[in-house]
Amino acid sequence: MKRPKLTSLIKCLLCTLAASIAGQTQSETLLGYRSYFQYNDKSSHSVFQTPEDYTVFPKHELLQEVRLNVQQGGFNMLLNGVHSTRKNKSNEKEFIINELHYDFSMADWDLSVGKKILGWGVGQAFRPLDVIQREDRRRLIPNDLEGLPLLSIELFNESDSHTLLYANRTHFDNLKATDQRHELAYKYYRLQGEWDIQAVAHWSEEEYLAFGSGAAAVINDATEVHGSFLWRDNCLQQINNLIGSGNTLALNNPFVTKNSGSCIKALMGFSWSEPESGITLLFEAWHDGEAHSHSDWKQQLALAEDQRRLLSITAAPEQAVYLNLKADQQFYDQPILMENNVMARISWQGERFFPAFDVLLTPEDRSVILTPSFTYNLNKNVNLLGALRYFTGASKSAYNQIADDMVIFIGIDISFIL
Repeated sequence: MKRPKLTSLIKCLLCTLAASIAGQTQSETLLGYRSYFQYNDKSSHSVFQTPEDYTVFPKHELLQEVRLNVQQGGFNMLLNGVHSTRKNKSNEKEFIINELHYDFSMADWDLSVGKKILGWGVGQAFRPLDVIQREDRRRLIPNDLEGLPLLSIELFNESDSHTLLYANRTHFDNLKATDQRHELAYKYYRLQGEWDIQAVAHWSEEEYLAFGSGAAAVINDATEVHGSFLWRDNCLQQINNLIGSGNTLALNNPFVTKNSGSCIKALMGFSWSEPESGITLLFEAWHDGEAHSHSDWKQQLALAEDQRRLLSITAAPEQAVYLNLKADQQFYDQPILMENNVMARISWQGERFFPAFDVLLTPEDRSVILTPSFTYNLNKNVNLLGALRYFTGASKSAYNQIADDMVIFIGIDISFIL
């Protein structure tokens, strides 16, 4: 049997790609501007409280963004120029390529190559199956996400789909790649009656293997249920090396990333909506094995209390104490702080006004976060946004001891289609 020549195969591939490009006619260019003002109210009772020169977050900040979103056929680009002004801090400017990718089809396959925002899984506050994007879904300011360089291949059938992708989680320093982490992932999706079913598998150089599944279903006109589960072979946690070392102060940053062994992430939730009234209720409970345990928090709190006691000793180096208390606040530097969480949310959808209120509780230490928020649609191009996040709970709880006990932000979002 005569084999086809390599040149013939290449020509066939190029013809298929050209036909794919010709069939993609969608075009849209969006220019946007966002301006947010954020105020951080410092806690008067936090063990991590420090003078203003040592604070992690400034008392107030003005953030301005200009973004350009271009979609031309299969070509997609999202750019952000960010300028931030902070009290007693130098202004910062940043240019971010959030997305830059090309999508095309070849036969029954859909392909995507480039930097892309890609979220997987089900859930409002937390998504265990979001193994690629790993979005902080409870961030207060709704800024654009930054995608990952990836290559994905998808095969769709009438009721299911298969997705295989490679991602490169690269970190840059002055335009030089300093750290590259390779990842492979697979997602299976199936529509089975009223149920949307997902299954994922993931491998990365640091975390090794992960497997999980999830499902969501609309039970009736008003009620939806969802849940997901993920097992990860090698979970990473931020650990304070001072804990258990016998030392109270560190000369350098004491926080390091360590392997904590295998862990589980799981979520269950439901929502209820009343279309006539516009009211939606949401309830979710979840466990994140990569977050801090109650024991972790008690040890970190005890260390911070020991450090603060040194301030009453005249010979203690005050600067060193405050620098360590500032470093201790890295304990809070993760989207999900504590392992076990419960959240309830009520929202209302009007013609222009969209208020919401949610309560997050961590049962083990009785921490509470209260977040009222709103969006007001001034017209088709302009939205006003605002939110208040209040940290409270038992006196020795993690959220009650956070250095900023209240955060307020108000903003405007303007966008035009060119």
